[in-house]
Amino acid sequence: MALKRTRATERPLSASHGVSQRAPDAIFGAHPMMPNEFEAAAIRFEEREDILYAFVSGAQDSLPVSLDFWRRCIDECQRRSLKKLLVEEDFPNQLSTYEIFTLASAIGKMMTTYLCVAFVDRNLEHDDLNMFGETVAANRGAQGRVFNDFDKAVAWLESN
Repeated sequence: MALKRTRATERPLSASHGVSQRAPDAIFGAHPMMPNEFEAAAIRFEEREDILYAFVSGAQDSLPVSLDFWRRCIDECQRRSLKKLLVEEDFPNQLSTYEIFTLASAIGKMMTTYLCVAFVDRNLEHDDLNMFGETVAANRGAQGRVFNDFDKAVAWLESN
């Protein structure tokens, strides 16, 4: 089933949109960043019935960028009272194993209400570490799955 687009917003992740030049530090402490690091990524939200679709892309991924966009996705679901989130990511680089562990642990803590998450990475080379992240997040109470096929991710979310 195709994801029908009903409403879309696109915002770059930058200081001009309320993002500080330091990473979200509530969980793991401050991470110094290079200037304009958030400007390398953009996020677009689309809502379909009971699913929030978030497409995130940029020239370079990093732990601060990922922490920020996951926080924004979860906040957007709460703002719209949605319980299903589909995140599609398109970055050329992969986070390190430690960064994936840190990110997945943080995602589990960010989910203060029930949220079912499907994650699709357009770069298939990232699949092994993404599966590791799925395991870490699940061990911290998050409900979600990693997919390398967009249609399968949508079907899984619609069945949950």
